[in-house]
Amino acid sequence: MRLALKFTLTLVLVVVTVLTAQGFFETQRSMEHYETLIEESQAELGAILHDALVRIWDASGWEAALAFLAEVEKDRRDTEIRWTWLEEQPREEYRPRVSLERLQSLLDGERPIVIDRSTRQGVIITYKPVRLKGLPLGAIEFVRSIERERALMRDEIRAQVISTALLILIYAVLATLLGRAWVGRPIAALITHAKSVGAGEFRVASDVSQKDEIGQLAREMNLMSDHLLLARGQAAQEREARLASEQRLMHADRLASVGRVAAAVIHDAGTPLNVISGRAAMIADGEVTGDQVLDSAGRISQQAERITNMVRRVLNFSRKDASERSEQDIPELIRDTAEFIEPFASKSKVRIKLEAKEPMRSLVQPQQIRQVVVNLVTNAVQAMPNGGEIRIETRSELRTSPESTGGAPLEYVSIAVSDDGPGISPETKSIIFEPFYTTKQQGEGTGLGLAVCRDIVNAHGGWIELSGEPGQGATFTCYLPKL
Repeated sequence: MRLALKFTLTLVLVVVTVLTAQGFFETQRSMEHYETLIEESQAELGAILHDALVRIWDASGWEAALAFLAEVEKDRRDTEIRWTWLEEQPREEYRPRVSLERLQSLLDGERPIVIDRSTRQGVIITYKPVRLKGLPLGAIEFVRSIERERALMRDEIRAQVISTALLILIYAVLATLLGRAWVGRPIAALITHAKSVGAGEFRVASDVSQKDEIGQLAREMNLMSDHLLLARGQAAQEREARLASEQRLMHADRLASVGRVAAAVIHDAGTPLNVISGRAAMIADGEVTGDQVLDSAGRISQQAERITNMVRRVLNFSRKDASERSEQDIPELIRDTAEFIEPFASKSKVRIKLEAKEPMRSLVQPQQIRQVVVNLVTNAVQAMPNGGEIRIETRSELRTSPESTGGAPLEYVSIAVSDDGPGISPETKSIIFEPFYTTKQQGEGTGLGLAVCRDIVNAHGGWIELSGEPGQGATFTCYLPKL
């Protein structure tokens, strides 16, 4: 239910309640006041008739007294006046309307007896006790019907109800119109503005201009939109700066890896260069002739192609990332990366073992995933100075993301890089992914490798985990969403 309608209905209900209660209590008060006036009038008349009856009784007797009451009743057409006995006697015409037990319980000398309103049935009854010489205790009974007055009162109440209903109708119409103009329309405009802000349209301002709390709220929302627009611009600039910084950081980390691999490549390039130099010298000195020349030339070309492939892998890895992701076969990407890093591992007497049973595809930026694998393999090589084996296992797993609050597990491609090194202590595990933290000797690392790996994997919608006990090697597992 809308606010303006709620406001209008509430006010109408309050007005109806107040007017109804006021009308009821005023009617009750008027009726009670009217009945009190009648009672007082009957009491005054009773006092006068009491004295008159006593004098007439003393002067003319019983019959004259009754005749006097009959004459008085004729003059008072709205009230029935008759003589009653307040003591038990056989004549029915002199029995009071109210029981003798009731009257005797209320008798207090010669004071008028007023019957409780709860026992009446549309009449007002008053008794004036009269004690005549030589007779039992009697009383003058006054009975006044108030049905006509109640009928008039009901007509008045009906007229008040009709006038009140018309007044309420007029008030409801006015309240509805004013509520819609002062509350409904401004609130609707604020809701529209809020939806625009929620949709990111901070330039759309609210047109509510009334000078009240709603208008103040509209002005504050416009000011909030301006602040959000400014903050969004600043956030965009900060995000661009952060992305640029991350790209430079990843590229710097990649270049550091290139430096380590390049040294191994240069070392490995010595063998094919010796072959090329030796075969070229044999041709130049005429030591080979005929088909042997062609064979030597073929070997020179083969070794040159080998060196070219080494250099091309280094150059490809050192280039900056392409901005777009593409669908890649992760095991094939891992094999290509392993060939690139293999000279560095071989130089340290470390063998790389690949385990991948089937093709598994994921939407990734290839260069960044290569950088993750190179960093993890480099760390594993440096953790085994006396040589050993690195196992890279790629498989499909059903997992629930650590950031997920529930729901069914999803399918991920896991890349697990394991080594036979000394492992990682529990104290180190909690901070190993922090930037610039390293356990290596000075000059062997910057402490950025694992932090870069974590950021790259997280940016691809996955996460990285560390497992293993001290003295039993370490395993870093990257999870990427599987297609």
